[in-house]
Parts: sequence; C-alpha cells; structure tokens
Amino acid sequence: MLHKMRVVENLTSHYVAALGLYRFFYILNWIYRYQVEDFFCWTQTLAAILQTGLFCDFLYYYFKSVKEGKPVRYELPV
Repeated sequence: MLHKMRVVENLTSHYVAALGLYRFFYILNWIYRYQVEDFFCWTQTLAAILQTGLFCDFLYYYFKSVKEGKPVRYELPV
C-alpha cells in the first residue's frame, strides 16, 4: 500500500517505523527468553524474522528521509 502511494505522510511513516522498532525489540525479547527460560519456537521466530526484514526495508527509507528532512519516498527497486 505504501509503495503505491510513493510519498508517505509523516504520521503514517512514524507509525510504521514504531511498528518496525517494536518487532526488533520483540526479537530481542525472544533471545532473552531463550537464554533465561530455555524457550524457543521455530514458527514464531521465523515469522518475526520475516516481518522484521520487511520493516527493515521501510526503516531504511524512513531514516534516510528523516536525515535529509524530507517526506518518506517509498520506492522499491525495479
């Protein structure tokens, strides 16, 4: 959806970036739980890695636009 819009509004970009950072910290939580409680689930871990990978693509464009002070231009390479 964001790819079709090309230019993402500030509020939307901040919200999606917060979701991406949430997933990153959630993976850190699973690493902690594995070390402390010895709990590990392959399906949860693979799904989290996939979702975080998709968010990393957006976060790259997000931090790049914040650094330049411009709105997020979300374009996938063709």
